[in-house]
Amino acid sequence: MPRVHTSQIYLPGAASAPGRHEYDVAELRAFFGGEDALEDDSVLMSATPKDSDVIRPLPLRPHGASLSYEHIPRRGFSLSWQRPEKDGVARPLLLSVGRQEMLQVFQQKENQAHVPLGTCIPGHKAFRVVEDFASDPERPSGIVEWVEAGQLDWPEAFGD
Repeated sequence: MPRVHTSQIYLPGAASAPGRHEYDVAELRAFFGGEDALEDDSVLMSATPKDSDVIRPLPLRPHGASLSYEHIPRRGFSLSWQRPEKDGVARPLLLSVGRQEMLQVFQQKENQAHVPLGTCIPGHKAFRVVEDFASDPERPSGIVEWVEAGQLDWPEAFGD
């Protein structure tokens, strides 16, 4: 099973090691709705999802690919995938597409992130994308459609 590094701590550790940032991908399933997630994501998560995270494949590389997400309750997970070029220049940021007609509708989260609501996908799909990413971080998952972030009309506050 592929392993990933996360910026969030998902599972508590022992008193001597309060948490960890490296997981087998399967250990994260519960945070995306578990095996019982429905198409409309109406099932309760078997573990409380994190508000946002950055996931990187192991072993860590200075200029490696990353998969990030923002979780919006009752909407799902907005995913972003980025892989730098070999010379360190980033390729365009790709965003998951859940509902094309909602790509220009934004919600500002408490962490100040602006999330296009059309990028939200159900937890079970988000987890499958994480699985694909862990297995092949150099290629965006085929589980969902992707759109370049630069193709969206971001709110003016986004650049502030």
